[in-house]
Amino acid sequence: DRQGRYRVNRNSGDFERSEGDHMTITGLTGEVDKWTCALWMKRESQGAGEYHTFLGSTTAGENYIRFDNSDRLYFNNSGSNWRIVSTATYTDTSAFHHYVFHYDSGNATGGDRMRMWYDGTEITSFDFDTNPTQDADGIILSSAVNSIGRSDPINTHYFDGLIAEFYLISDQLLDPSSFIDGTPGNAIAFQGSYGADDSYLNFSNSGDLGEDSSGNGNDWTNNGVTQSATVPPF
Repeated sequence: DRQGRYRVNRNSGDFERSEGDHMTITGLTGEVDKWTCALWMKRESQGAGEYHTFLGSTTAGENYIRFDNSDRLYFNNSGSNWRIVSTATYTDTSAFHHYVFHYDSGNATGGDRMRMWYDGTEITSFDFDTNPTQDADGIILSSAVNSIGRSDPINTHYFDGLIAEFYLISDQLLDPSSFIDGTPGNAIAFQGSYGADDSYLNFSNSGDLGEDSSGNGNDWTNNGVTQSATVPPF
């Protein structure tokens, strides 16, 4: 049903690392201890000694998700150096891939407090695996500056590539099946509910690429990102 579950947008945001492109939002009051981020990304350059951050917030510590300088996926809450870093590297620049991240510090199982999926398959092999203590606050979804495309405001580490179908959802732990129809799968429209601090960016409004399409009005301020017609598989 292309008018329902498969009705997704046909645009992406083009983040140029060399130009410092990014988006920001402040004043959120979401559940900082429990959230899901899901997005499609097509990298346009590899690490080559540089960090490429696609979701970040920094205030008295850092909370970010990025490709590190060796192209590993690096999910960090560095208030106490809590981090999981994949053993595998992710260097493909030819196509979109889908990523899902959970932060759930209230989970009784330490290894389930930070989780990552790539094209529908959970990443379970790590070079570093130091999960946060139970109920440790994160910063993503807090009133601090939240950024797409860079660590903000202390670090830069801009992302280079395309981002599509971006979801940041508070107080829910959503599996890849909420966003893709298989492994690796095609993009599908999220059929669940949004909370007041949630946002969904489909980059469809060329004049306001940070416009929130969740219905909550949580628009992100655009800083240089342009619209692209290159999109993930539908």
